[in-house]
Amino acid sequence: IDDSSAKSWQSIAYGNNRFVAISNTGDIGYSFDSVNWLPATMPTQDGSTAHNWKKIRYAQGVFFAVGDTGERSVGADPTAGPTTYAATSFDGILWTDRELASEESWASIGFGNPYTSQRDSTIGKKTPMWIAVPANSDKFNKIQTGARALGRVAVAAGIITEVKLWDTGSGYTEPPTLTLIDPNNNSDVVVDCRMGDGVLTNPSWINRGLGYRTTSTRITITGNGYADVTPSGKFIVINDLDQYPGPGAQITIQGLASIYTLVTVTPIGPTDRGLAALVRINPEIKVRDNLQHLTPITIRTRFSQIRVTGHDFLDIGTGNFEETNYPELYSGFYNPAPENEVVEEDGGRVFYTSTDQSGNFRTGELFAVEQSTGTVTISADFFDFSGLTELRLGGIRVGGTGAVIREFSTDPLFTEDSNNVVPTQRAIRAYIAGRLSVGGSEIAVGSFIAGTVKVGPDLIGN
Repeated sequence: IDDSSAKSWQSIAYGNNRFVAISNTGDIGYSFDSVNWLPATMPTQDGSTAHNWKKIRYAQGVFFAVGDTGERSVGADPTAGPTTYAATSFDGILWTDRELASEESWASIGFGNPYTSQRDSTIGKKTPMWIAVPANSDKFNKIQTGARALGRVAVAAGIITEVKLWDTGSGYTEPPTLTLIDPNNNSDVVVDCRMGDGVLTNPSWINRGLGYRTTSTRITITGNGYADVTPSGKFIVINDLDQYPGPGAQITIQGLASIYTLVTVTPIGPTDRGLAALVRINPEIKVRDNLQHLTPITIRTRFSQIRVTGHDFLDIGTGNFEETNYPELYSGFYNPAPENEVVEEDGGRVFYTSTDQSGNFRTGELFAVEQSTGTVTISADFFDFSGLTELRLGGIRVGGTGAVIREFSTDPLFTEDSNNVVPTQRAIRAYIAGRLSVGGSEIAVGSFIAGTVKVGPDLIGN
């Protein structure tokens, strides 16, 4: 620290990828490598009188410092040393005033997750807590505090797609409050703040390494933590299976009213929670369903079923026998609803082939053929494309060549490195922009030619 005056350094702690040292008069020195140090300052009780700091400690995202008044006058009032004043910080630079429960000359502070009896109403079992200890007293303070969760909202096309947390916070006893401010619309926003024990937060780096290309660097995190991602879409993972269910089984999920049909099953294998499988279901899980980890489900492989073969469903949705008003019905506007030809309830299944008043052919929910145009509609939720070797879309032929397109990707990093994935225009644009700094100095290439001048690792010339 560039300061000619010596300081009476009292304590030092490491956390959040930095060292933080504290003097008895509130001077701060912090360093990211223990060699180069930068200055900061602790807060004061009255805005001017230096506190007599004794100890600083770090745990679960929080620097915590305690001390006494040093018998200095605070706010023009004389003191003997005891105080309720303390301070916390997430980075050792910006500090927040804290007030302890009792007035003592605080000498030290520690942190732990003790297995405390439930008879203590202020602390539960294995609850994270700080203990502040005074210098000349048998009293102590139990303190529950933690780090604030830090995140960033991802917005695409004016829509919030996700909230990425780089710090999940700590010390919460109840879910925090999340407020979204949108002057155009707040009524459709679904918010659910959840807490989890073991959720992965941003790791602390021992050595970040040198010379990495930031667009291609990979890291592997090991441990028993997890990423708190709410499942949504057509795929979920099921654990605790005694055997793998087959396609067509019915699934009910606790807390959700829908009955889901199991479309495909991909075995994952034995785990510490029995057999596991990745299953595709219909209909899909919505974000607002808020499906939690380890939510109980029920799988039914036996269900009531009806078979209807070659049945004519005429003018479904236009009224009953009295209300249809045939044949005057066809002289005006009417709106048939072939999707209501069969209504399945409570997990029952109806397997059928049918035609309607226009001769359109349907095979259940699998596919339909419109007779007047020849249009074929296939439901990808139920139809198995695994045996499809060639597909013609207008004048574009996919298949029959060395490359088979299986996916259209929006990944701007091209992480798949696949011959079977076609990127979108936006993905290509983001990929190129990430590698060309227009007007900057971060273009990384082996060599390039500008006009007739060649620039390489060890030459500039023509």
